[in-house]
Amino acid sequence: MDSLRIAMSQLRKTADDCLKKIDEQGIAGYYSGNNDVHRYASNAWRASLALCELKRFEDQIKSVIDTGIDEALQEMLEARKQSSEE
Repeated sequence: MDSLRIAMSQLRKTADDCLKKIDEQGIAGYYSGNNDVHRYASNAWRASLALCELKRFEDQIKSVIDTGIDEALQEMLEARKQSSEE
């Protein structure tokens, strides 16, 4: 989460600085050929992808656990019914 927050903050600052320069200097300004905006956007994308994968993994684990609990409860219920019938 921190990596995404940092990358987004850097991206916003870089974009805000560039927009300010555009407003103040327009075409007369000197603009960087090596602006960090691409690096910050890539960092944000990678951090977002990592969080996405973690959430998918969490959802899969929850699903497996829920399925296991449901199956265990069903088995207990069936065992209880069988013992009641005997």
